[in-house]
Amino acid sequence: MHICEINNDVAIGVGGVITIEPLVSVIIPVYNVKPFLAEAMNSIIHQSYRNLEIIIVDDGSTDGSGALCDEYLLKDSRVRIIHQNNQGLSGARNAGLEVATGAYISFMDSDDAFHLEMIQRLMDIMILENADVVMCQSVECRTNGPMSLPNNMVEEQCKFSVYNHDDALRALIDGTLNWYAWNKLYKRECFNDIRFPQGRVYEDVATTFKVLDLVNRVVLLNEPLIMYRRREESITGQYRLRSSLDRNIAYRQVMDFVIEHMGNVFNESHKQRISTLLICGMMETYARYRNDVREYEVSIKQIGKNLDLQKCGLKTAVKYRMFCISPFLFSILLSPFLPKSKRVLE
Repeated sequence: MHICEINNDVAIGVGGVITIEPLVSVIIPVYNVKPFLAEAMNSIIHQSYRNLEIIIVDDGSTDGSGALCDEYLLKDSRVRIIHQNNQGLSGARNAGLEVATGAYISFMDSDDAFHLEMIQRLMDIMILENADVVMCQSVECRTNGPMSLPNNMVEEQCKFSVYNHDDALRALIDGTLNWYAWNKLYKRECFNDIRFPQGRVYEDVATTFKVLDLVNRVVLLNEPLIMYRRREESITGQYRLRSSLDRNIAYRQVMDFVIEHMGNVFNESHKQRISTLLICGMMETYARYRNDVREYEVSIKQIGKNLDLQKCGLKTAVKYRMFCISPFLFSILLSPFLPKSKRVLE
């Protein structure tokens, strides 16, 4: 075997055949995840695809995660570390994007784990199909202990679906494709002019539709190559006022995008789906934090007027009709049935 580097790409020669491995930048935001960091990092360092730029962004950790990150700097020459004051997940990803030099970009959450063949699998499909974005499936894991993704879940002949620009956007809205940033491999050009919204959560929802609107070819690989750890103390696992507001802002942006492209890309069913997601989110926020979101009363009624309530589902229709009768009574009756929430604005 002969290996040489050519402009950040690695040329691997075996038996006289030269294969080019483009550089992939893996951006890993880290914030107070010390118990899980080793598992995440090991799943990256031991990827079968070797030409990686591993960018760790320590986003102001206070639990010793930053010091643990520094240890990996000594263990692997591919690791780069940014230490910064806390800017949130969007700010950490954006910091990684600013310094990334790879031709391809991948994001990893620092409490998750990749299958050791993940990058190779996505890259193979990326090149085979001349894709701009390739995504895979994931397995949700509700544990604070070690996770494992059985090797037999990865098939020799993997199945995948290919989408053009319009079909990819429609599949995103109808739920066939997901919003996550962390289960995808992107061409670097996808983020030339796009960044995650600074200081907001639900950043994936606010960003993924913009990325897919730029590209021509998207591939969904029907293999679970990521162990996604769902923790109740994580941002998405907690019900907070700021989180609820950011979710609604993101869905409002998507709804406006769908309405703008009605007829040529989207139809009424797509508008119905995203409007239902938005109105359900807004009604939940109102039930939890009525005194903070009084302005929602007008917006919820306006969105509801354009919905086909028969297609929203019985629960949503009943909630909306109850809300229209009395927003105050709606919040009083619904709030006891919602999971416990925190009213902090962080």
